Amino acid sequence: MDTNRLKRFAKEARIKLLQQISLKLEYVLGHDSAELRGKEAELKQLQAEINRVGKAQVIDTVAYTWFNRLMALRFMDANGYNIPKVVTPAPGMSIPEILQNAQAGSIDTDLKVDRDRIRVLLTGRATSKDTHGEVYRMLLVATCNYWHSAMPYIFEKISDYTELLLPDDLLSDYSIVRDIRDGMTNEDCLEEELIGWLYQFYISDKKDEVFEKLKKNVKITPENIPAATQLFTPHWIVRYMVENTLGKLWMTIRPDSKLRDHMPYYIESPEGNSPAPIPEDLLTTGNSQLTSIRFLDPCLGSGHVLVYAFSLFYRVYEEEGYNANEIPGLILENNLFGIDIDERAVQLASFALAMKARSYYNRFLRKPVQPNVIDLKNINEEAIQDAVKLPLRIQGKRIDRHKDLSLHLLTQADNFGSLIQIEPEELSAIQLKPGIWQNQQQSIIEQATYLRGKFHCVVTNPPYMGSKGMNSAMRSFVERFYSRSKSDLMAVFIERCLSFTMPYGKTALINQHSWMFLGSYEDLRSYLIDNVQFETMLHLGPRTFPEIGGEVVQNTAFSFGKYPPTNEGVFIRLTDFENSQLKESKAIEAIKKRSDWLYYSLQNVFKNIPGCLILYWLNDNYRKSFENEKLNFYGMSKRGLQPGNVPQFVRFWPEISLNKAEMMANNRSEALRSKKKVVQI
Repeated sequence: MDTNRLKRFAKEARIKLLQQISLKLEYVLGHDSAELRGKEAELKQLQAEINRVGKAQVIDTVAYTWFNRLMALRFMDANGYNIPKVVTPAPGMSIPEILQNAQAGSIDTDLKVDRDRIRVLLTGRATSKDTHGEVYRMLLVATCNYWHSAMPYIFEKISDYTELLLPDDLLSDYSIVRDIRDGMTNEDCLEEELIGWLYQFYISDKKDEVFEKLKKNVKITPENIPAATQLFTPHWIVRYMVENTLGKLWMTIRPDSKLRDHMPYYIESPEGNSPAPIPEDLLTTGNSQLTSIRFLDPCLGSGHVLVYAFSLFYRVYEEEGYNANEIPGLILENNLFGIDIDERAVQLASFALAMKARSYYNRFLRKPVQPNVIDLKNINEEAIQDAVKLPLRIQGKRIDRHKDLSLHLLTQADNFGSLIQIEPEELSAIQLKPGIWQNQQQSIIEQATYLRGKFHCVVTNPPYMGSKGMNSAMRSFVERFYSRSKSDLMAVFIERCLSFTMPYGKTALINQHSWMFLGSYEDLRSYLIDNVQFETMLHLGPRTFPEIGGEVVQNTAFSFGKYPPTNEGVFIRLTDFENSQLKESKAIEAIKKRSDWLYYSLQNVFKNIPGCLILYWLNDNYRKSFENEKLNFYGMSKRGLQPGNVPQFVRFWPEISLNKAEMMANNRSEALRSKKKVVQI
């Protein structure tokens, strides 16, 4: 998959859609025509939305909506899920197959479209400034509405202003439809991960804008958090995380499973380790054991983690003897869960999961199971107060409605996201009441249920955001609830993922490696060393993400078991390898136990290192040195005499010769600074 080409395509498609929809908006608002006179309700709705959020936001939303729909239809065309194809021509033809069929008098009976209008247009009995364009527009909208019942998250019912703002040019060589068709090749569409790449690239310009403002000390607001923190995870690292959580859990339950043959990134436990404990609710026998496993991505994004987890679950269900036709529905209904604050990303994640299910069962979209994924939305304060039955006690303490309810945090759900933790007593105290808040109260129950949930496996690539970028509400929130990890959201999510995880369950993240070393995370390290088992780690270092150049992000990916640590962990040091592809191949070598960058360590030795640093690569002699008495036991170390002007008093030997004039320069340090390669002796 050529990600550079996809990035150009997605960015250019966004610019074109924004321009064309902006022009269409001005036309719709400034012209009176017979066509528009029949759209009074849509025009009224459009004006109300402009009054609410402004023209720029309306244009941005509609542009993204049509990009989503056209991208989804192209993906389905390429995989044979649309018959006839909707944005793609039949072989050897130049116009979309659905329009070509209509010209031949064939329109799918399932499409709810004005056939009489199409007939008179195509026979010339009605005039139009763009006959074929108008017919194609009608067929395109009807197709989106047809898929609404199966995939409402990406094909919302179109009877509103989004249809009015659909660009006019849909059939020329310069149309957005042609761009979508050419930008997404048939080969690209073989993998569901394409959807995530396109989303990241589509919003990349907005991400750049957010970080430019951050340089000017403009904090990241809730609506910009998704753009600022979206980073698509390389597929091999997703596989590593899923295989060493879900895969390892299943291999513990079924040690003889053949699943091991399909997991190249699975890391065997060291010889001599005790078997990892199994969550108590999975100690049963029978098929209910498999349908009971709950897997969560709390920072869902475009669904990359869940899509691969789906594939692994499918193999397990097959091995357990389930009927192939029922497996996709069982996985979506019972096993996979996701949370995010970005509605657009959740739409795409739902679509990616539906496409994965359809790839395994060709009738899935006829009676689809909707994915268990949710985008968190802000709740009105009055709706919360009206829903909770008081008095209420939490852990024996009577709480105050206005101060102590964790449900109040849902008023900033789009800011705090899945970091919000809901007390179980509050969830059980929620009561639906008829009235103006009924819909919001239903949303309270749904969101609180997800946020209160417990899962056997929790896997994610969390947002990376230091405290300097946090808005004031976010900073206060993490200082109050996540004091051990408050310096960056990526560390905060280590704590949150563990709180989502059931006892004896597993969690995995890809994160910045700063939590392993910086003093600001010492309390977090101490807590982790004492309370969770470090099962595996890929210490990735720089250049992990192929689309990011240089040394921007230093990463580590790891899996924890939520049980008291007793075993050796497996650590693979990949920091010295220069790109993601090389890191992947070297990780495979280490997993096969053929490398010098494979390490084993009991984590309690980290407690002897000042600051509890995760220095897993130290040999026994170094480790034992930390067990000796420290110098500060005997006295305080101080800086002694030293020259003030170091360049003047310290001799240097240049690697390259200096000419005579330079050697005679009065200010020798100035001459030396003019040379780039200088060694100190």
